[in-house]
Amino acid sequence: MGTDQLEVVVVGNGPVGLTLANVLVNHGVRCRVLSKEPEQRPVWESRAEGVHVRTVALLARLGLYERAAAEGRPAHGFTLHSKQEIIARIPLDVPGSLYPGALILEQSKIERMLADRLVSRGIE
Repeated sequence: MGTDQLEVVVVGNGPVGLTLANVLVNHGVRCRVLSKEPEQRPVWESRAEGVHVRTVALLARLGLYERAAAEGRPAHGFTLHSKQEIIARIPLDVPGSLYPGALILEQSKIERMLADRLVSRGIE
C-alpha cells in the first residue's frame, strides 16, 4: 500500500499500536504501523502476564478469542496470603460477561496474534 492511500499512520508496534491498527482495519480504515525498532516486535520476553476480561472481549471482537483461549489459561481470581493466612480473595470475573474471567497470556503471544492478523489483512 502506498502512502498516498493511507488514512492513518499508527506510531508504535507494541500491544496498544497493534490493537489500534486492528480496530482501524475492522472499520475499513487504511493504515500502516511504524516503529523505530520494528525488528524487536513482537517481544519475545514477557512484559505482562495476562489480560483482564474486557481485553478478552476486545480480542474476541477482533476474531482472536479462540487463539487467545487456546494459548492462554483462564484466571477467575487470585488469593493473597501472608504468613500462611488468606488475607484477600480478589475475583477477576465480570458478571454478565460472555468470557470466563481474565486470561494468563504473555504479552509476546498477544503481540504475535495481533501482528499476524494485520499481516493476514495486508497491513505492514
